[in-house]
Parts: sequence; structure tokens; C-alpha cells
Amino acid sequence: MKELTNTKIEQLVKKLNKCEKNEKTGVSKIHKTEIEEELKKNYFSKKAVLGIDIYRYSQYPLLEQTLIPYLFKRLYYTTIDNCLVNEPFLFPSITVENFNEYFIDRGDGGFQIFDTPFQALVFAIYFQANIKRYNCSKDFLKDTKNVVGEITLRYSLTYDDIYSYSHHIPKHVINNHYGPSIINNARIMAKDKLDRFLIDDNTVSWFNEEINGIENLQIINTDNFNRFNFLKQYKKKNNKIQTVLFKKIDKNILTVDLLKIGEIKSKFDTLSINNLHIQTVMSSGDNNSSGEIFTISLGNLNSEGITPTLQNL
Repeated sequence: MKELTNTKIEQLVKKLNKCEKNEKTGVSKIHKTEIEEELKKNYFSKKAVLGIDIYRYSQYPLLEQTLIPYLFKRLYYTTIDNCLVNEPFLFPSITVENFNEYFIDRGDGGFQIFDTPFQALVFAIYFQANIKRYNCSKDFLKDTKNVVGEITLRYSLTYDDIYSYSHHIPKHVINNHYGPSIINNARIMAKDKLDRFLIDDNTVSWFNEEINGIENLQIINTDNFNRFNFLKQYKKKNNKIQTVLFKKIDKNILTVDLLKIGEIKSKFDTLSINNLHIQTVMSSGDNNSSGEIFTISLGNLNSEGITPTLQNL
């Protein structure tokens, strides 16, 4: 994704100001549209944004609040490692640094940017698996759990345009990400009062177009990966599709439930919100083949609360 820089923005502003001199003729509006089209073509990209938030973080006592950003980062980096080791086919040539570059940190959570909703969903499954392991296990982050206790997460997933803006300060280059996909994700998450996994209609449409519906996650495996166009972009190592979550035997994804539950009215836009619930079975061992067995629920089936709490956003 090409980054907007200070120099490019200054050029666009000067170009717009020149056009403003002819505002009465309507030329200004035409040029403004042209510049917007140029921005969308060269700097905006359709990306999936996964929002992750530790539920009711503000209600924790001071000591627990202090430890939660540390806990989140431990879970975050463990999840990255899980995805890179277990799902190299879905995350080809991606490093920890790549994840960091496209992560917007909020302390008790944040927003992770992905190329596709499929990658975002896989990351969410592994993240929730680590939450389950943390809440149940006697050894995984045991000392922190003894202080903080069990935690619950809520998630949101959106698919829309984003852009990157790079600006310089002495000895540093700061990369930030903006756009509708991030804005909508934050709005959905901010008004959800429960620990759910909420997704927008764009995400639902993407899964409909690419895998004939998100419910098909239950039947996808390495035998039928080649049927789906978006998966053909990923390179195979040694002519093998390396994946743990979608292997042919020992099925991991048990159920997928999708419910349309309400709308968010945001300024001039209306976002349709869907509630996603996925159950999977995973292991804490290497390559998901040994160790403790966990049944993981990503999201829940509670459909209440969305319309009255979100309609006035």
C-alpha cells in the first residue's frame, strides 16, 4: 500500500487552492472530485480491520489495569507466532514486524489490519484460543492470571478502505493508518455492550463472494482450497498447503453461526451489524497435534442490546 507523505499532501492542497479561484464556474468541484479519485486509486486499499478489546477494562482496579496492556501484548505475540508457525500458507512471507507495522495499539486492545477478512478471522480464532488457554491453563501466564484473573474479549471485523500516512520527526518515520474501515470498526466496538464478535455487511459480502458464505468455513480444507480464487494468490512450499486450522482430518471448526442483529446510524451512513459465533477445537501442543485440548467459542449468540444501544451513534 502506497503511503501518503507530507510532500504529497502539500501538493494536493496547493492544487486545490488554485482551483478555488474558479469556484463560481464549478471547476473547483470538478477538480476536487478528480483529486479524490486520484487518492482512492493510488493511496486507498480495501483492507480488513480486526478490532480486539478486553471487555470492561475500565472497571478493573488500578493494579489490574496496569498489568492488562502487558498481558494483552503477551497474548498478541503468542498469537502471531501461532499464525506464522501453524498457518504459513495463509500468512506467506509475513514477519512479526509486518504485524506491528499494521497494528494500532490501544493498550487494552487495538486494531490489526489484514489484506483479507479470511486472514483476520484466522487470527481472531487463534487469539481466542490463547484467551481460552489463559483462562483454563495452570501454566500459561499463570503468575499474571493470579493477579488479573480471567478475562473476556470482544471483537469486531470490518472491510473497507484505509490509507497510510507517513510523516517525519527527528530521527524517526511515523506510519499511521486511517480510513473508513478503521473508523467503522471503532464505532461498532465502542457501542457494543457485550462480549461479542460483530462484523459489518462488507465482510459478509466478501465471504459470500469468495467462499460462498462464511458458514462454509466448516467445510473448507486443503482438498478444496484450490476452488477459491483469493487463496490462489498464496504460494505453496514444496507444493504443499501448510495449514493446521483447515487440514483434511481432525476437523477444527465445528460450528459457524451468523445473525443480523441491528444497525448503526453514524452521521450520514448506516452500518448493518451481524453477530458471528464460531466454535473450534484446538490443542496447545506443537502444530495443534498434542498438549491440552480446548473447545473455543469466538463471540456468542446473544442478539440483544444492539439496536437500542447503537441507533443514536
